Amino acid sequence: MVSPVSIIGPVGVRNLKRFGEWTLPVPPSLNRLYHNWRGRMVKSKEGKDYAKKLVSLMGEVVPVTETVELQIVVYRPRKIGDLDNYLKCFLDSLAGILYHNDKQIRHINAYLEDDKDDPRVELEMYVEIPRP
Repeated sequence: MVSPVSIIGPVGVRNLKRFGEWTLPVPPSLNRLYHNWRGRMVKSKEGKDYAKKLVSLMGEVVPVTETVELQIVVYRPRKIGDLDNYLKCFLDSLAGILYHNDKQIRHINAYLEDDKDDPRVELEMYVEIPRP
């Protein structure tokens, strides 16, 4: 069992527990994640397939109800694409898998690196331990 850690941030001291870490595939581009259907933006087949792939790679994970903090490193295959576009696709795809809604995300540390030989996303997730 991993012992809780205390984090001092802009909102004060928070007690966090490490929930898990994963190495996952790079998400599709934001332009391919959604498409317009009858005037609404809906997840594309490619976006749904990516989410299914995440589920199969992550195993039996039950979405948490607590607030979460994420550490993310995106290793992109080419020097194109902005970090915020990768994050939007990635975080939207994790909703319903690791957490119920991305409103639960309280803090993100994210970095963008290049690795044409092994593109991937490395993710660490921490959940907030409620104070007694």
